[in-house]
Amino acid sequence: YIETFSLVSDCNYVLQNASRLFRALFEMTMTRVTNMSEMSDRLLEWCKMIDRRMWQSQHVLRHFCHPPTTMSNKRGMSLDDGPKGGVLKEQIVKKLEDSGFDWWRMSTMSLQELTGITGAKQNGAAVQKYMRRVPNLELEAKIQPITSTIMRITLILKPDFDWSDRWSGPSE
Repeated sequence: YIETFSLVSDCNYVLQNASRLFRALFEMTMTRVTNMSEMSDRLLEWCKMIDRRMWQSQHVLRHFCHPPTTMSNKRGMSLDDGPKGGVLKEQIVKKLEDSGFDWWRMSTMSLQELTGITGAKQNGAAVQKYMRRVPNLELEAKIQPITSTIMRITLILKPDFDWSDRWSGPSE
């Protein structure tokens, strides 16, 4: 980790501008008429990786390996009144990455299956808890033709995750 203030400041500057630079390149490839769809796709992937500060090959649960920096002012507690820490162990996430278990596959697994993968019931319960914290939406769409050129589209979005002020911030 970098501890010198000037280096931290420079790293933040580079990170902020790298994100802007990749977004600008992405927009340029999208507005050009030339055949740049593959480059646009790759630039969008890089934009996401820079914004999330996480490689695309890493597991989504890696976000929960380090405590969030947003804390409330009272007693060192997090915004949802949980104690400091309480994060997933990096060894567990590394095991999930090496085994090739992605979020979609793990979301359908039971606690016993997760315990079998992680090796301990406590680790399986922690993985299950943090899997519920990853934002996921259920989508239901109804399309009804009204005339030959007009359609009524009803879209219903339902959250299917546990909101946590500590990990997602106090505002929705």
